[in-house]
Formats: sequence, structure tokens, C-alpha cells
Amino acid sequence: MGERDEIREVIIGKIRANQLTAYRLAKESGVDCSAIRRYIIGESMLGSISISRLCRVLGLELKSTRRGLTRSVWSGK
Repeated sequence: MGERDEIREVIIGKIRANQLTAYRLAKESGVDCSAIRRYIIGESMLGSISISRLCRVLGLELKSTRRGLTRSVWSGK
């Protein structure tokens, strides 16, 4: 607990910047409106499919960076 949820922060920032309502996001994404509201206020999390749908509507995409895990971590060394 207490770990930062960077994806949630970006999504909520985009929602606020564009002054979007949970209702409009629900209509455009197909994600349940009450689930979006609970996600925004921090009462619950959304699954990866719902997050993907919201990101698509918000014009967000996930990209890899060079700061990912190193090869030695993946190989177990």
C-alpha cells in the first residue's frame, strides 16, 4: 500500500484537463459509469480491459522506455 499508481494519475489528469464526466466516458468507452466514478475517487481499481478502453477514449497509450528491467533480472542472475 502507499505505492504511487502512475497510470491512474495520468488518466485522472487527462479526465480533469478535458473536463470530462464519468457519464460521458462511460458512453464513449463502454465502461460502467459507477465503476469510473469509484476509480476516479480512489474507491476501486479497474481491470486492464477497462483501463485500455478509457485510454483509447482519452487518446492515451502505453509505451515502453529504456528504464525497464535489465536483461540480468529476466534471466534470474
